[in-house]
Amino acid sequence: MKSINESGTFKETIAKSGPEMRKLAAAVRKFITDVYPAVYEVPWQRLRVIGYGIGPKKNMEHFCYIGLYGTHINLGFNHGLVLDDPHGILDGAGKTFRHVKIEKPADLQKPALRQLLASAVEERIRANKKT
Repeated sequence: MKSINESGTFKETIAKSGPEMRKLAAAVRKFITDVYPAVYEVPWQRLRVIGYGIGPKKNMEHFCYIGLYGTHINLGFNHGLVLDDPHGILDGAGKTFRHVKIEKPADLQKPALRQLLASAVEERIRANKKT
């Protein structure tokens, strides 16, 4: 993983969350790096959001993000609208973004979520013609 820490670090971004949410954020981060070890991580401390991509550019290269809330984390998909979601796990109604609510580490064990994340990575690689 490559971290771009111009707007804060992972640790600084999750610092204001409670201990359970910090642990959950670390588990989601590990889940993302397990699926795509070469990921770029871009934390935005002020927004309490951490982006992940095939490169550092948010709009072009990011495939997902962690959004921190009081009792859950949104694992968001920057281009979720174009992803195949046969299990119907994506929520949201924006122009392109969709998310999955993560409330406990067990939520990360769902094969459909791993498939969706891998699909999001592949979509960004194809869109950017990267190998």
